[in-house]
Amino acid sequence: MRLLRVVTVLAMLFLFVSAVYATDSTSPFTEPNSAQEMVARPGAPSAPSAPSGNFPEYYETTSPTALTAPPDSLPPVLSGQTSVQDGMGLLPDDMGLTEDGDGAEQAERIRAALSGLQQPHKFPQPFPPAANATSAVSARRPQISHAQPPPSPLEKLYRTMYGSRSAEKLQQFGYEFFAQHVRKTLPPQPPPPDYPLGPGDSLRIAVTSQNGGLDTEAAIRADGRILLPRMGAVPLAGVPYNQAESVLRNAIRRYLPGAEVSASLTRLRPIAVYVVGEVEKPGLTVVPAMSTLMDGLYAAGGVRKSGSLRRIELKRQAGEKQKNTAVDLYDLLFSGNRKGDAFLHDRDVIFVHRIGPTAAVAGAVGKPGIFELRGNATVRDLLNMSGNTLPQGIASRLHLLRFVQGKAMRIQDIPAPEEPETQRTQEISPKAASDPLVRDGDLLVIRFAGRGMAEVVRLDGHVWTPEVLRYKPGLRLSDILNSPDQLKPDAITDFGLLTRYDAQTTRRRVRTFPLARLLKSTFDCALQPYDQITILSRQEFGIRQTVTLQGAVWKEGTFDYTPDITLVDLLAMGGGLRFGANPDRIELTRKVLSGQTARTTFHTLRLKTDRNFRLDPFDTVFVPRIKDSDSFLQANIQGEVAYPGPYRIRRGERLSDLLRRAGGFTDDAYFYGAIFTSQRAREIQQKSIDRLVRDLEISANRLLAEQAQTATSMEEAEGAKSALTGMKVFFDRLKSVKATGRVIIRLTDLQSFAGSRYDFVLEDGDSLTVPGKPSFVSVVGSVYSPNSLLFQPGLTVQDALEKSGGPTADADDEHMYVLRANGEVFSQHTVRKTGERFSTGELMPGDTLVVPEDLDRVPYFRLVKGIADITFKIATTAGVVLALL
Repeated sequence: MRLLRVVTVLAMLFLFVSAVYATDSTSPFTEPNSAQEMVARPGAPSAPSAPSGNFPEYYETTSPTALTAPPDSLPPVLSGQTSVQDGMGLLPDDMGLTEDGDGAEQAERIRAALSGLQQPHKFPQPFPPAANATSAVSARRPQISHAQPPPSPLEKLYRTMYGSRSAEKLQQFGYEFFAQHVRKTLPPQPPPPDYPLGPGDSLRIAVTSQNGGLDTEAAIRADGRILLPRMGAVPLAGVPYNQAESVLRNAIRRYLPGAEVSASLTRLRPIAVYVVGEVEKPGLTVVPAMSTLMDGLYAAGGVRKSGSLRRIELKRQAGEKQKNTAVDLYDLLFSGNRKGDAFLHDRDVIFVHRIGPTAAVAGAVGKPGIFELRGNATVRDLLNMSGNTLPQGIASRLHLLRFVQGKAMRIQDIPAPEEPETQRTQEISPKAASDPLVRDGDLLVIRFAGRGMAEVVRLDGHVWTPEVLRYKPGLRLSDILNSPDQLKPDAITDFGLLTRYDAQTTRRRVRTFPLARLLKSTFDCALQPYDQITILSRQEFGIRQTVTLQGAVWKEGTFDYTPDITLVDLLAMGGGLRFGANPDRIELTRKVLSGQTARTTFHTLRLKTDRNFRLDPFDTVFVPRIKDSDSFLQANIQGEVAYPGPYRIRRGERLSDLLRRAGGFTDDAYFYGAIFTSQRAREIQQKSIDRLVRDLEISANRLLAEQAQTATSMEEAEGAKSALTGMKVFFDRLKSVKATGRVIIRLTDLQSFAGSRYDFVLEDGDSLTVPGKPSFVSVVGSVYSPNSLLFQPGLTVQDALEKSGGPTADADDEHMYVLRANGEVFSQHTVRKTGERFSTGELMPGDTLVVPEDLDRVPYFRLVKGIADITFKIATTAGVVLALL
């Protein structure tokens, strides 16, 4: 069944196309020969008086509400109810194409196909329901484009055929009125009192009476009546607007005696007009009632550049009171006269003729352009339309360019017309009148006058008020420049520039004059026409004289030199002297030029006696600082002392002095675990660690590179590559080791400690931490159970190893060591010198037994000789436990 429907649709579409192309001149689909034929031809679809449903696009209405009309007022062709030719309907019901299901989609495709056949005369396109009309119109509102439209064929002719630069940008006059105009939504305007009501108009009716009231809005239906609730229909079609209230009052009082009635129009009906000819969107156009001819042109997109602005006709149906009228838009554009902008009636025709004869004006006029001619236009008429000659133009001589008999172009110089009405002639010749007639295609060119030189004298540059003064004989330099108040700050006052024009060589010569002497009235000179006086700026030429301030001041830097600046002034510019500055030994460094040499001199100044010493440009002032006046030495003491914290110290102060200031030790002080760190020791230790790591890395890289070069198989090459990667990770960890700066110290009670060899002279940054006595020892590294053990008197290294499970298979037994709580290192290397046994060495509270990993178990570590010893040195130097694998 669906296939049968599709075949039927295609057959009907074919018949329809054949009927359209075979129809005669009376077919409603044939383009009319004239606007009058379009209106009066029998059989053509007539526009409705109050259309409803869907119509072509139109510009935004003057009412903020949408246009509505009864559905039965649609023209037959628009509604699809009558045949197009020989009884063939657009969408006959028996095709089975309904507006639901699959049939709706097929029906939409057929309507789209029919829409494509509407050439050259288009069917009106549906407009959305009343509720959405306003938003739809706003969405179609034209926008102003800032891009220049392409030139029309006529503009191209004038721009290229005459060989005139002045004509290269000529545009047709008046058409931008439509191209740049954007319609705005205007508030509803009341119609005239005699406005005849008709179907589609809506009124708001308010009724008040003793028996009740009514407030409703109703539209006049297609039958010309308005329906009131509980009162029936009241005929209003054709009733003047100013009488509608009276008609309604009489009808309503039959049901509500004594009722008061008020009525006002809320929505005007739309009307349909034909806009044809040279417009952007010709065809049937819907506009609101009370629209004018200009509104109709706007709705059609405006006049094309191929259309005439001076021959626009408004044609009425036979029987209308107002006859056909012709409109010349130049009346509106030049004088604001809207005499031809008549109100439109339903089914009016606006016809725009093709453009008539044209002529152009280019050059020094107010409005260059291409103008449409009408009647016997003269040069004076053309000048008036272009805004007449500018003051900068040569008004006494005009150039008229004309193509004669389609062959050669002739150029004629003509005098400017003096009178608006003169003798008119068709020929251009030296004997022609001063106001000749203009022909189609003429180009009138008015040249700009040369710039020339006025006899003036100028003052410019670094002055407050640049001036241009008329030259007069006897004018002197002091008449123009006579006060320092005329100069801006930082003007160069040593000299000024006087630029003088030489008429013989047409060149300008520059000479200097002593500006300082001129301002003191000890110099002057006479001026000549075209002289220019220029005052220069130091900033513009980068001229900067400075003085430099260094040392014990709040703001060191380079400052601008000012005349007569003194020592105390410069010190003030630097914020004054800092604490510790020595005002009696201020040093001044100065460059002195002597003949062809420059030498540096030094001067010692005392602020008290030389405060007003005058400085020269580029002097340098240095304020020395008394040694250690701006810094304090500080040491830190923490832990088991009475008053821990940071303390300021003086040079030569010893550790015992600091302990006394801190109140001495507490009873819980653990002397054996005291930690003393020094900034200087930290720097020395770090340099030692860095050197050991660097030497080890160089040695390892050399050995691994040799191995990679001598590799004889892929496996050996891959092994060398893996070794390089592993060594890189190893050395990155070594490089991250930072020295603590710990210095071994043995504390005792304060009385016996004072004066001992451990009673150091303190330095800035020293720190002492006196811990409380711990109750454990630690075992870390490659043991089965790294842990902290409770301290017991007589606890040995062997005991601690056994309690931690003993060394693992990866442990390096030969490099085990004990990091004592006092910072000392007890290892197998140290016991060899004393004859002791490492395993029987006793541990103290706070000691840490370190069992390092065996680096030789890693193949590439075995290549580096002594890597375990060097790693041991790094760890003991830093006083840390290393985990390298």
